Amino acid sequence: MKMLWLIYPFCSIFILIGAGLSYTTLRGILKANAITKWPTVNATICECDIETSSGSEGGESYEVTVRYEYMVHGKKHENDKIHPAYSGSSFSGHQPLFQRLKGSNVVAARYNPVDPAESYLLAGSFSAHLAAFFGGLLFLSCGVFFLLIFHFAIAGNSDYALALEVIK
Repeated sequence: MKMLWLIYPFCSIFILIGAGLSYTTLRGILKANAITKWPTVNATICECDIETSSGSEGGESYEVTVRYEYMVHGKKHENDKIHPAYSGSSFSGHQPLFQRLKGSNVVAARYNPVDPAESYLLAGSFSAHLAAFFGGLLFLSCGVFFLLIFHFAIAGNSDYALALEVIK
């Protein structure tokens, strides 16, 4: 019973991280798919760069940063959003994205018809987002699995002697 104060918080960390990662990734996937139906507008690239940072294990992480302008209903808007779920990582897809943006003056941007100030350059889902979603589900499942195993193994009834029905 003394171990339960340690087991529950430990498993809860996995459950919370997994649920949070799955939820935020799923939200991004759903929004990215909804964006495919938004209207498009020509957007002028103002700035484009790629940021590189070194990871703790020596690997490098990349993130493309961009600033673009576009006009909707005669009003000028500026944004820097690439995709709802876009973030820096060590995946190799950042360099080609940077090269295509850097070599372009005008690109298509999808804007929110309800709030034209919200826009993105990319829409739809990518396999990396599904990997993050399922990774979150894996963390969540492991946390629940170990929580149940430890709960029943430590706090559960494992006293076989009490279950024995003695006649004489």
